[in-house]
Amino acid sequence: MDKRAMIAEIASRHGVRLDPDDPAFLLVELNHMVFEGKEAELKAQTVEAENRITGLIGFLQRAGDAYQEQTKAFTEALGKTIVAQMEADTQAAKARFDRDSRDAIRAALTEIERTVKSTMQAEITGPAQKLLITQRQNLWRNMLYCLAAGILGGAVILAANFYARDQLREVYIDYGKAVVSSWEKLDKNAKAVINAERAQ
Repeated sequence: MDKRAMIAEIASRHGVRLDPDDPAFLLVELNHMVFEGKEAELKAQTVEAENRITGLIGFLQRAGDAYQEQTKAFTEALGKTIVAQMEADTQAAKARFDRDSRDAIRAALTEIERTVKSTMQAEITGPAQKLLITQRQNLWRNMLYCLAAGILGGAVILAANFYARDQLREVYIDYGKAVVSSWEKLDKNAKAVINAERAQ
């Protein structure tokens, strides 16, 4: 908005007539110059901060993906090892049971032999199967915890970025108010000197 339009608008709104050389226009121009310089600086700082945050988010995502893959590979390998070991132990225990029970109860009745054998097999394989189920549940739970930690970290970084941007905007607004307040405190002689320097 040029000076003539501003003079007309002020006269329309407030009933005050300003002269084109009025010191108030110097204040407006000073304010405009300050904001132009600070706007470019703020944009540069914002772009730099966004680039850093984008890089950090990318790094966290890559680290999270790598960690997730390593965790998955480790847990799968560990789970397979545990399952294989437990199956081997179960088979070995079953083999020992079959061998020992055959010698121990050969002279007993067939019905007693079948009952004892069935009961002992249930006692050996039941806890092993329950342990396998528990191990699988724990593996999935740990993977979900890792994923939730990665998502939470990204959200904290984004929130910090928005907060910092709002803080900078408030600082520039306070700076503009301070410039206006300083101009209003100057006496007529100081304003005249400033206007004279500006006119040269």
